[in-house]
Amino acid sequence: MKNNRQQRKFSNLWGQLSAGDAGSKTRFHFNLLRVLTNNPFVTAITCFILAFIAALVLNMNGIHGVNPLALSVVSSTPTAETNMSVGIHVSPLSDWTPAIPFKNLFKQSRPWYVVPANLKAGEWGRGGIQRNKKNEAYFEKLKNNWLDGEGYPKEVPYILEGYNDPETGKPMPLRVRTVMQADNSNYPAGIYTLKFEGSGKIVISQDGKLEVEGTGGTTIAEFNITPKKGIALDLMESKASDPVRNIQVILPGHRNDDLTQAPFNPLYIERLKEFSPLRFFGNATKPVFANATPQKIVAWADRIKPSEVRYPHGGKGGWGEGWPLEYMAELCNEVGADLWWSTGYAVSDEYIRNAAQLLKEHLAPKRKIYLEYSNEIWNSQFPQFHYVTKEGIAQGLGEKVNKQGNIEISDKLARIDLTVKRSLEIFQIFREVFASDERLVEVIPGWNGAPDYNEKLLAALDNPKVNADKLQPDALALAPYWGIPKENLENLPNLTVDSVLEVAENYFKQDENERYNRVLENVAIAKSRGLDILAYESGQHFAAPQDSKLADVFVQVNRDPRMYELYLSYFGRMNAWGFKTVIQFSYVGGYGKYGSWGALEYLNQPIEEAHKYRALLKLKEQLKFTPVNVTATRSENSVEINWQGVEAATSYQVYRHTVNNPSNATSIATVPAQTTTFTDKAAEPATNYYWVKAYKGDEESTYSVGRQV
Repeated sequence: MKNNRQQRKFSNLWGQLSAGDAGSKTRFHFNLLRVLTNNPFVTAITCFILAFIAALVLNMNGIHGVNPLALSVVSSTPTAETNMSVGIHVSPLSDWTPAIPFKNLFKQSRPWYVVPANLKAGEWGRGGIQRNKKNEAYFEKLKNNWLDGEGYPKEVPYILEGYNDPETGKPMPLRVRTVMQADNSNYPAGIYTLKFEGSGKIVISQDGKLEVEGTGGTTIAEFNITPKKGIALDLMESKASDPVRNIQVILPGHRNDDLTQAPFNPLYIERLKEFSPLRFFGNATKPVFANATPQKIVAWADRIKPSEVRYPHGGKGGWGEGWPLEYMAELCNEVGADLWWSTGYAVSDEYIRNAAQLLKEHLAPKRKIYLEYSNEIWNSQFPQFHYVTKEGIAQGLGEKVNKQGNIEISDKLARIDLTVKRSLEIFQIFREVFASDERLVEVIPGWNGAPDYNEKLLAALDNPKVNADKLQPDALALAPYWGIPKENLENLPNLTVDSVLEVAENYFKQDENERYNRVLENVAIAKSRGLDILAYESGQHFAAPQDSKLADVFVQVNRDPRMYELYLSYFGRMNAWGFKTVIQFSYVGGYGKYGSWGALEYLNQPIEEAHKYRALLKLKEQLKFTPVNVTATRSENSVEINWQGVEAATSYQVYRHTVNNPSNATSIATVPAQTTTFTDKAAEPATNYYWVKAYKGDEESTYSVGRQV
């Protein structure tokens, strides 16, 4: 399958060359070739020579196994092109997220708080064992001795040997509590159902009121919720011979559902069905107690399993969103989406191999798997930055020659080399398990803010210490968020929603735009290596955690109807720039000073108020009838533009600009539906960019992938 992949890479490169679009570093003009191709014999010889040269180039770029002599016939027609796919990042399974994927709300409850057994239910008061280095050993004992394999206490109250009340010096009986939908008023109201097995006592407080004792078997009780600040659950008692387990807090209307067969919230599924792929952060850490350091996930046995008490996100100082792999696959199957997995940063080969086998067995056969090693390894705020740097140095990566001519280790290069090396190791394991790479999209995680970083990433593919087997991935992924430069905001006389949106709209229209030029530079870097360009995250990036006034304005900006057009313009431009897949970050997420990331602010938000979500739905419609396979070929006095016809189109418009910004392009022709070609005789003898739009009555597509001549 390796040779098949490499030949696809060659075909894609040939398509770019024949369209004059191989990236900013390589320009091709095929006027002479078009003359030569009038002679069939010359055509065959020319194609053979070009195939041989292209194969050599591919081998120089680390693509081995292509036999130039096997590529004796090459079509100058671009390979079948598709418009970009629009995916979305799935929300974390935290107690505070307004996304509610499961009918059983308890699955996204906070890890256990360890509190004094005599603390009154519903009152936080003084805590039990607090988070500090001194108490880490106690938490480890509790995990090993008090909790069962699924994370439930074996008995309550519990005396931890060696731990005494700091105030009295006497042994302190302990119990646990948790919360769901903390500080959230936008979760479903109505009658909830509490179910649990075993003998013990549970108290529900905050937005609901319930006190119930179980005496064996399954206990079922109902309570009413008026959402204000969340639900607290206190486990007051649990009998050692028959401990409380399998706790469920079931959403209104689903009391009698079989949650093993139908675990997902129907509204969550319904509003997710438009998007593919679905991106998940892999779990790198697993918190067991809310006030303890989360444990690192390395081996397969460390993973979060479907049977566990809850699916906690990474926790303070950790990383991950809590989703068990089984439910990642099941959600994608239910939605009909491909799966994008950003793996844990420290997981072992054994973990990866088992994960690959699990996904092979659970994910629907036609669904693709996007593989990305960790998330934003370049970001020093995240634990993976430090882990990968240290591991790269330990493996002897990151060598460079200093000014004195001596070899030394660079932290940055060690991090870059290990990012690529570990990515390739993960890809290879998946190839072995799947016995093919046809279902895999192998992604190198890049940094949109630093094109030089991405050049070094891809250069590492040529380093034998990094890529001994000369593997070739599929794509480079970035996070091309959009926002407003700080200096533009500082120059505003009045900070209002209108003024911020006006700056944003004007910034979009600029041809010389530093942020967008940087994206284009990254696109060219990917294309120069024969890689697709993807967005692992994208969307607006209005956040001001240090400025409450600005943060409030940014929240209102995200709720403003004008975001609809800004989103359409932004994502439409990404299709025009050749992005193959974009991921909106994220699906559902509350708005506040740390950002307003959700396409939906809360799951049951009225669609007419969710302007970013509406824009994404509209974008999906537009992409379905956006023209593909656009070519632009210059002759002596004109440029000929051709494209593939769109079913039911009533007309097309051709756009031209001297810079790669379709938003400011000029419409140079309206073409009837039965015609899929136009000759531009007015183009200046300089670099020009062309795009085509299709029209169906009053409906218009977004811009096609642009072509440069």
